[in-house]
Amino acid sequence: MLRHYAACVISLALFTTTLTEEAFAWTKMPHWENTVPAVEALFVQGDAAFNKSQYNRAAVCYTKIIRVTQRWGTYTPEFGSAMFKLGLVYLNQGDIHRADETFKKLIVLTSLNQGEKNRDVGLEAKILGDISVRLGRQQEAEQYYEQALNVFKTALGPKDPELANTLLTVAAFYKKTGRPEKAYELEAQADAILDPTSI
Repeated sequence: MLRHYAACVISLALFTTTLTEEAFAWTKMPHWENTVPAVEALFVQGDAAFNKSQYNRAAVCYTKIIRVTQRWGTYTPEFGSAMFKLGLVYLNQGDIHRADETFKKLIVLTSLNQGEKNRDVGLEAKILGDISVRLGRQQEAEQYYEQALNVFKTALGPKDPELANTLLTVAAFYKKTGRPEKAYELEAQADAILDPTSI
């Protein structure tokens, strides 16, 4: 009886060990990297690296996510988020041209898949406006900034603080480019949002 019990315990231990090893081995199989949990793990690693200013490591994680989600065959929020964060990595690295290329690709994809009046489109347009200013492309910057304002007014409403902050950014741009009257008009709109009592 004791021998039979001991044999059962040993068999159970071996069975449990085998299951654990198989489960661990499964994460190392080729298909594992194409799963949602794998992508989520890469986001955790990439975000942690980004927050520590380890931009090269973050870029590797976000690039892997982009490649994996492209294999899924359709645009996904994970793909868009990875592209956005990769663009921010390039900005923080000072690689302005790669950031410009990344956000220009992203804004097209976001517009096609989420609609031209989606908040993300507005945010991407604002970033592209900032990038265009840094690259000395004033006309392009104005187009992106106006796009951002139009999107935010629709997506967020006329009283949203994010719209107010964008109005101030665009106002500063108009001041620098010699159009103070337009700048003052946008500043007044921003003040009306941030401090309604000032009206």
